[in-house]
Amino acid sequence: MPRGDERVSNPDLAGYARANRDEVYRMITGHDPNSVPELVRIAARSVGVPPGASKAAIARAIAPIVGRAPRTVERWITQTGRQRIRAPQPDALNALRTVADRVRATPQGRRQILGTRRESLMRSRGMRMSGTAVCGPLSAEAQYRRKRRFDDYHIDSEVAGNTIDAWLANGEDAAYNAFNQGFARAYGLTGWDEEETEPDWVFEDMSGLDFRADMTS
Repeated sequence: MPRGDERVSNPDLAGYARANRDEVYRMITGHDPNSVPELVRIAARSVGVPPGASKAAIARAIAPIVGRAPRTVERWITQTGRQRIRAPQPDALNALRTVADRVRATPQGRRQILGTRRESLMRSRGMRMSGTAVCGPLSAEAQYRRKRRFDDYHIDSEVAGNTIDAWLANGEDAAYNAFNQGFARAYGLTGWDEEETEPDWVFEDMSGLDFRADMTS
């Protein structure tokens, strides 16, 4: 995929959506989907462990899935100290990823993953976006994108809510398109047409962005 200051006559929008799936997940949930604690959290939700459960309860629920003792699982999600295990063995890690992929693939699973407080704040107050991204407007003549910086940029609650709705219903690719479309429409960016289904603003590479629920009143 192109990076930097380039003009592209046929942007691969579907490819950009695929490439940004983990970034969209992080934007919506606030978690890195590839981190071991998050893989464990997803697996725990899939077997009915409630939010706020103790590490011991999570470990007991996950142990049969990965074929390890509960104490070993607990050491995966311990953040500090000598007892911490930074990464599971490959077979256990693959088991966690398999469960996470399955959960992320269904509306019910995605609903289990999303924290209610974060969702409520995003729907009522929107998001704050900071960092850099390769992005830019599309037009009938040419597609131009470059690296841009966003400093504590406010994403309004309508855009945030529509992005969450698209993710819950249809996953990361749908949420990526909803975010691009909403961003273009909300901020009056070049060439937006309410009848068009393609976004008129594309975040090509979102890996340099951080998102947080807007906590301002």
